[in-house]
Amino acid sequence: MKRKNRKITFLRVLRMAYLFINIAAMLVPLIFMFLNAFRTDSEITLRPFGFPSGGGAVVQNIRDVINGTITIRGKVRLTLTPYFTMLKNTVVLTVFPMILMLVCSTLCAYALGRMKFKFKWLVASLIFICQTVPYFGYMYPMFFELNFLGLLNSLTGVIPVYVAVSMPSSIILMIGFFNVFPAAVEEAAMIDGCNEFQKFTRIVVPMSRGIIGSMAVINFMGYWNEFAIVSLMLTSPETRTLNMGVFLTQNDMKGINAKNYVFALLALSAIPNLLFFTLFQKNIINGISLGSVKG
Repeated sequence: MKRKNRKITFLRVLRMAYLFINIAAMLVPLIFMFLNAFRTDSEITLRPFGFPSGGGAVVQNIRDVINGTITIRGKVRLTLTPYFTMLKNTVVLTVFPMILMLVCSTLCAYALGRMKFKFKWLVASLIFICQTVPYFGYMYPMFFELNFLGLLNSLTGVIPVYVAVSMPSSIILMIGFFNVFPAAVEEAAMIDGCNEFQKFTRIVVPMSRGIIGSMAVINFMGYWNEFAIVSLMLTSPETRTLNMGVFLTQNDMKGINAKNYVFALLALSAIPNLLFFTLFQKNIINGISLGSVKG
């Protein structure tokens, strides 16, 4: 019995040690990033793992990132894309695709999950086939299509691309939810005089707010962190998102050493993501399983 207890205690300690090592591996880069965002370039060069020496550096770093300028010894050496321009582009390419995706996915998933019509199997099969196509398989066809339509390097052109790429997975998850939606609730709504549209908007959508909210949160994170599409279809500084701004900063510096600017931009770009994930982490976890359980 004692030997068994010792084995259980050893496994528990080993599990806790493994968990601690993983947490440390994730937190150390974040701490390193935020600490260096408060320091000057010379401090980072001389002592990469040191602590900030004063508050003046953080004020200057944040001001430079917001204004999109690199200041060295009180002089502006280079002008880049301002932070709020990149933030605005990121918000536009997150909110509008998410709204369109939720409307289209909910309508399509409800029709496939609850309604009967001709060639329903064909529509469902095409959606599943779209899900099996590799992500980068969409890229160049959409690139040439947007180029033909004159929508390259335009936020308006990227929004439908985001929606098209994210819809198949959202529809598949939501079909699982609507397949087990209580039929008695729909029948009661029809008896009370609701037509199909009223039944959907007044009964089905409110009762499906869990899966809809989870899909919104999951896709919000995906849109916010998206990089491959914007790197191919948005090339001008005015259309850059936060991810593109961070990625291209080193190239735009043209040999100027300003590691403090890079770390400050990384920190300011990470804050919205960290806040959003902290607030909605339960929705992100629940969204993975909501499509397979009865609502």
